[in-house]
Amino acid sequence: MFFAPFSALSGSASASDLDDNYKLESPPYGIHNSDSVSLSPKNYLSFSGWGSSSVERIAPQFSKMIKEFDRRANYYNGGKGGEHSTHTAGRLGSIPFLLTVSGGQIPPSGGVTVTGSNVNPSSSLRPFKGWLNGVYGTVSSTASVMTFTRSSAGSVVPSAGAFQFIPEIGPQHRGDVVFLWMGKNDVNTYPAQAIISRTDTSFDWLSPFTERCLVIGHFHDSDWPPDSNQSQKIDAVNAAYKSRYRELYIDVQAYLMSSQVWVDTGISPTPQDLMQQSLGQKPASLSVDKEHLNDAMYQAINEKLVQPLIRQLGWY
Repeated sequence: MFFAPFSALSGSASASDLDDNYKLESPPYGIHNSDSVSLSPKNYLSFSGWGSSSVERIAPQFSKMIKEFDRRANYYNGGKGGEHSTHTAGRLGSIPFLLTVSGGQIPPSGGVTVTGSNVNPSSSLRPFKGWLNGVYGTVSSTASVMTFTRSSAGSVVPSAGAFQFIPEIGPQHRGDVVFLWMGKNDVNTYPAQAIISRTDTSFDWLSPFTERCLVIGHFHDSDWPPDSNQSQKIDAVNAAYKSRYRELYIDVQAYLMSSQVWVDTGISPTPQDLMQQSLGQKPASLSVDKEHLNDAMYQAINEKLVQPLIRQLGWY
């Protein structure tokens, strides 16, 4: 593992008002209990990753790694480019959406506009199925409007007030080996502490069902100045992850800044790459654009960081 110094934000950043709704006293799920998931080898056959574009794009590497562990094993790609951690945590089920139905009732068929008290609309939200006030359907979103569309016709369901939208797929992966790489897209909207809180809440929600969860740190974009608000937030988030998760934390930013990354990717750095490393920025030769890593970098993260750590921890 590679480590680099972090420059945390001065003072403590308070979470937004939306985050007041995130602190659940206990999971609301009746379909699971802590006795139903053991740590027997059979649970090693299910892996999942949750987050935004990095999780979505590294999925082929993770899938390949998992098949090398055991050809029977499966990987669920819970990544979606552009999502905030509010969206990812809602799909996972660790922080369910709190939704108010327009007009106070779910119609007998079709869709209805819903408003979230702890989540904002986004065209990047990956549509997902679940239950709203006992009605099964799909939540989807445009840039400005979220909609709940019931899957089958039925009777009108009075729905005054806010209801949790309980996802169908996320809780099914609660006993997996889980990779959390969520929250980087939050940097322009939320304070660092809100990003940290949502990751911590998701990790803690998973913990009663699995002892095998890795938290992956975020990296600076190729055009972020070292003293930018985004850079400082990412450093604060990564520092908190490193402090809390210790051996369960993967330091991608430090790896990107190391000389070893050039050996592992087989890429010769250009003068621009070396200058960017000196500024804490993601090097261009390890990128497809200013925001995203290239395939060589995803392969290196998988083969040189994630897979060896899983072996070291004795998970495979």
